[in-house]
Amino acid sequence: MQGESQCSNQNGDLRRLAEEAMGDIPAHDPEMLSPEAVQQLLHQLRVYQIELEMQNDELRQTQMSLEASQVRYFDLYDLAPVGYFTVNEKGLILETNLTGAGLLGLTKHVLLKQLLSRFILHEDQNIYYHHCLKLFETGDPQVCELRMVRRDGTQFWARLESTVTQDVETNAPVSRIIVSNITERKQHENDILEREQRLRILTETIEEVFWMADVEVGKMLYISPGYERIWGLPRESLYDARKSLIEAIHPEDRGRVVTSLEVQKTGQPFEHEYRIVRPNGSIRWIWDRGFPIPSETGKVTRYAGVASDITERKQAEEARQATIELLQICNQSISLRDLVQNLNFYFQKLTQCEAIGVRLRQGDDFPYYEAIGFTDKFVLAENSICTCDQNGEIIRDNTGHPVLECMCGNIICGRFDPSKPYFTGHGSFWSSNTTQLLAGAIEADRHVGSLNRCNAEGYESVALVPLRLHGETFGLFQFNDKRRERFTLEKVALLEDLVGYVAIAVAKLKTDEALRESEEKFAKTFKYAPLLMTISNIQDGRYIEVNEKFLEVTGFTRDEAVGKTSVELGWISKEDRTKLVEVLNTFGRVKEMELSLTTKDKKSIACLYASEIVSINGIKRLLSIGQDITRRNHIEAQLRQVHKMEAIGTLAGGIAHDFNNILGSIIGYTELALLEAPREGELRYELDQIYKGGKRATDLVQQILTFSRQGEQLKKPLRISPVIKESLKLLRASLPSTIEIVQDISSADGTILAEPTQIHQIIMNLGINAMHAMQDKGGCLTVKLKQTEMTSKDSVKHLGLKTGPYLKLTVSDTGKGMDHRIIDNIFNPFFTTKAPDEGTGLGLSVVHGIVKSYKGAITVHSEPGEGTEFNLYLPQTFENMIVKEKFEEALVRGKGNILLVDDEEDLVNAEKLILEYLGYQVSSFTSSLASLETFRLQPDGFDLVISDQTMPDMTGLQLATELLNIRPHLPIIICTGYSANLTSEVAALHGIKAVVMKPLLAGNISKIIKELLEDKGNTDG
Repeated sequence: MQGESQCSNQNGDLRRLAEEAMGDIPAHDPEMLSPEAVQQLLHQLRVYQIELEMQNDELRQTQMSLEASQVRYFDLYDLAPVGYFTVNEKGLILETNLTGAGLLGLTKHVLLKQLLSRFILHEDQNIYYHHCLKLFETGDPQVCELRMVRRDGTQFWARLESTVTQDVETNAPVSRIIVSNITERKQHENDILEREQRLRILTETIEEVFWMADVEVGKMLYISPGYERIWGLPRESLYDARKSLIEAIHPEDRGRVVTSLEVQKTGQPFEHEYRIVRPNGSIRWIWDRGFPIPSETGKVTRYAGVASDITERKQAEEARQATIELLQICNQSISLRDLVQNLNFYFQKLTQCEAIGVRLRQGDDFPYYEAIGFTDKFVLAENSICTCDQNGEIIRDNTGHPVLECMCGNIICGRFDPSKPYFTGHGSFWSSNTTQLLAGAIEADRHVGSLNRCNAEGYESVALVPLRLHGETFGLFQFNDKRRERFTLEKVALLEDLVGYVAIAVAKLKTDEALRESEEKFAKTFKYAPLLMTISNIQDGRYIEVNEKFLEVTGFTRDEAVGKTSVELGWISKEDRTKLVEVLNTFGRVKEMELSLTTKDKKSIACLYASEIVSINGIKRLLSIGQDITRRNHIEAQLRQVHKMEAIGTLAGGIAHDFNNILGSIIGYTELALLEAPREGELRYELDQIYKGGKRATDLVQQILTFSRQGEQLKKPLRISPVIKESLKLLRASLPSTIEIVQDISSADGTILAEPTQIHQIIMNLGINAMHAMQDKGGCLTVKLKQTEMTSKDSVKHLGLKTGPYLKLTVSDTGKGMDHRIIDNIFNPFFTTKAPDEGTGLGLSVVHGIVKSYKGAITVHSEPGEGTEFNLYLPQTFENMIVKEKFEEALVRGKGNILLVDDEEDLVNAEKLILEYLGYQVSSFTSSLASLETFRLQPDGFDLVISDQTMPDMTGLQLATELLNIRPHLPIIICTGYSANLTSEVAALHGIKAVVMKPLLAGNISKIIKELLEDKGNTDG
């Protein structure tokens, strides 16, 4: 501006001088000028021209300077690194540079006349308002930091430096604002703050303790909160007195640590390990390291460092070392006793305890297995922990387990409360001051009260750690010391870990000892077992060992058996061996496989076999066990036959009831017909035959019932020749036409004590046996019966018979015969050479049994291809045979009123007619309930009652009970075709006078009625 004014002044002066020069020349006559004047004028004009040119040059220089100044202004103002804004009091932008416009993302002309506050973030508007208010009120420069928003919505941090000045044109106050983008600085500051925050959080929250100390004044400048967690002391105590740090160090480590701290005076880094004692008495291991912090002059006046709690690491190291020593002891101990003794010394060294005891399960109790340091009196008094009653019997809980007393019993039984400070979660107990513990215990706390025995002996420190494996407690380690503070929770935890390893070792040794005992027992059991036992190779099946029973049954010697396979010995067939191997490969074992085996002398036996792979001395072997079940099979077969007989008996009983009712009607009406028929003639004969046939049928039913019941059969004098002839007639129908029957029995008329049914069985069994021997080619069956006298001493001795008369029954055939091996077994139950569907092998054994029951004997002679001959010797008897009376002679008449009850109408009608013929008045009923009602109406109207046993609604026994309740001495006869439950003894107990088998025979029943009525008369009289 100053240059422009000077240039204008100079131009004015030149113009003025030129005008003055021209003013001296007359305007109307330039020629009036003299040449000198003209020369002078020209000279002046040239001077003015030169001056003017010089002034023009100066002007051009000035213009160029002005233009250069404008360029510099553009560089300094518009392109400044900060934004320049001129804002009026209303906040409108009057002027800005390019940088300011660029900061806001707009062009300069667009920004003019806009509110600067429009570009201030809404949240920071208040900052800007107070900034401007204070600026215009005080006129002092103002500075603030806030966030601004560009046209595109992005934000940036800005620093506003404002001053107040006067507008040149309006003279109004305006603010000159310098806007600087401080986003990077803010980000840097935020990063610094964030790092400081992280550092603060780190130092405040890390497990380690960060510290800083002034070594010159011996004062702690800073210590992180970890100090309170590890040391258990407030940080303020350390700020107040640094010596509290030294006082917390374990006495045994304190001197060493104080000495090592002297290194701080040398300005060298340091580190050391030491123990501290927390206020609660627990001990922690610390690893502390410090680093020097030199001042600007290089002098070390401060130290910073980190202290770490390495208790777990130290405990782990101690535990690892202790575990190594423990495992060495466990591995080197050769017996359980040796192990426990070594463990006691080991734990005594580890814990420095005066006394250590080990309890192991023994039956229901847990006595001391080994103990050191305890007095004999203490061990004796504390040996048993079972609670006993006054009789010395162990008291048991409701589950049957013994009640264990003392704290040892509580730990073994798992009676502990982990919420109590003296129990651990593992189930151990510990105390370092039992006196204090007992003093603070309440009466109801029986856990603590059980400590008084150890405390009474002066033991202040006690720890009980259970020996537990797989959830089962089988023992306990007891640690006692009369000094206090011998245990901490950490030390007890270490003991629990170590005892856990001990539990495994003890269990292993117990198992090993049990295994050794088991192997010894197995060896003895194997050798002397009553079962056949073998041990063989799995690969080739060769026997490695066999027991005594195997040798006894098979007949082989040990030298013959060992090294051979069962197939090579001929003991098991190749097919059965293959089947055994298949089952073994499929299921891994053979369980109860029945095999037919062959002994050395070719004798066949039945055997139940089981095989399983076992480990013997670490080698897989096949253990096979066999049970000789030959005799058991015979017994089972006999039992099956018994069951069959029982089933037949049940069936026969049902048939007999119905059949006897039919026979009763037949015989009853036949007896009525005989009473009315003439004594001589064709009709009489025919009726006699019907009557005999009915009686024979009755005898047959009784024989079937007797045989099926397999009971003791009544023997009576019997001429067996008619029975044999009748049996041969029946047998003839069963034999093929290719077999001829020849009999020679007419000359033998002796009598023996026998049962007809059994004689029939003998003939039928021997005949069927002969038929099987001749069924292929036919032949001749010869049956002879003759009398003989047993006098020969050799014969009597050989057959085991007494001397005297015998009937000799011979049954022979012309069949294929037998060799001596078969003959030796033919009388054994279930031995047979027949096919499975041809018989059970019981026939000859039944014959043998019958003959033996008659005190007789049986011999057999046979050769292959020459037939077989059986000779039966049956002792004769001279007792008189019972001579039956004729029908008419057997009837006995009488008088009286009889109540007759039977559910079969035909039968009751026939019986009524017979009884009326005999002279009695009869009231008959087919309903037991109807007969009972009639009797109740007139209980004194009947002299005797005859009732069937098996009837609907009410059995004869039930009816008799009701009748006797009304008339206690009423004579009652119960009739039955078959009843296994109703015997004469049972009937007598119920007041029944007689039990009569159906069908009723007139002669038999008439005598019984007569006898009962006479007895009744005598009783009444």
